[in-house]
Amino acid sequence: MPQVLRRQTPQAEPDHSDTGAVPTDAGTNRRALFCHKCASPTTLNIGVYKQLNNDFISDNILFSKIFMSHHNVTLNIDTAGVIPTQYDEERRKFTKVETVADLCDVLKELKARGVFPPAAGTLPALFIPFGAQLRGSSAEAVGWHIPNINSLCEAHVGKLDVSRVVLIDSSDDVKSCSKVLLHEIGHAVGCPDGPDSPMIMGPCDPSSVQKPPLTCDADRTHNLMVAKDVKKFCAGSFA
Repeated sequence: MPQVLRRQTPQAEPDHSDTGAVPTDAGTNRRALFCHKCASPTTLNIGVYKQLNNDFISDNILFSKIFMSHHNVTLNIDTAGVIPTQYDEERRKFTKVETVADLCDVLKELKARGVFPPAAGTLPALFIPFGAQLRGSSAEAVGWHIPNINSLCEAHVGKLDVSRVVLIDSSDDVKSCSKVLLHEIGHAVGCPDGPDSPMIMGPCDPSSVQKPPLTCDADRTHNLMVAKDVKKFCAGSFA
């Protein structure tokens, strides 16, 4: 099954535990744990596809860039193409991509336009409004990392010239987080889900701090990434 980022019910009070909800032994060097940097500068390319420009998309892109810059990782995030839109005039909103088959049709149309996949070595990231099937059985997914899109789409639209894609729900009626894009990029470089919302690889908590940290403060309690996950970014590539 594809990995998904689950949206949690907003917490009444932020979690301000000393470890950012990550168990650590007494004497653990929090700077080494939470402020690990790649030994040499690392650059990863992300090609964004979207229907429109809005604050949610801009916040996710800015969050990702600023956060990873503190770990010696540069994320080049550029627009790769515009997703075909179907606008519901009566409801005055974009029609959601309801099913995986709908998603495959979107990718086929982008391919026909000559904008999908993006340049070699670039991870495609699609901001689309999720319908019921994309949300999953619990109707909570706000992001989806698909490691082999051809396993879902080949029988429907033929083989696509790409395997790995990430999706971010851009529905305007869904409470989401600024870290969703970075969380899904994390899956693409091999990071597993974490159980704690203060972590980048933990679930989305819309009530938590949404702004990217300006520096890597080891004593911070939100928006944290442990060294083993940063190392995945250091070694990551989308070749």
